[in-house]
Amino acid sequence: MEHHGDETNYVGESDMSVNEATNGQLSSQEHTLLEIIAVVWNGFGSLPKQYDNDITDLRHHIDAINNIILSRSASRANPDIVRNI
Repeated sequence: MEHHGDETNYVGESDMSVNEATNGQLSSQEHTLLEIIAVVWNGFGSLPKQYDNDITDLRHHIDAINNIILSRSASRANPDIVRNI
């Protein structure tokens, strides 16, 4: 996504309605990304264990990705509290 200066609009958010933008709901694209992350988590669990920390490491990174995606909604819902950088 491209950030354009201090504007709060990002390229790729055209699927978001005005209602979603004002009440902090997830855009359809953000929802889809969270579903993809769930597929990754579930798919990884079916792989044979190779390293002791595989699940711990994957959980850490999935949590980070989820936080990034979900913070976008929080930022839209509370622009005075959650800062867009």
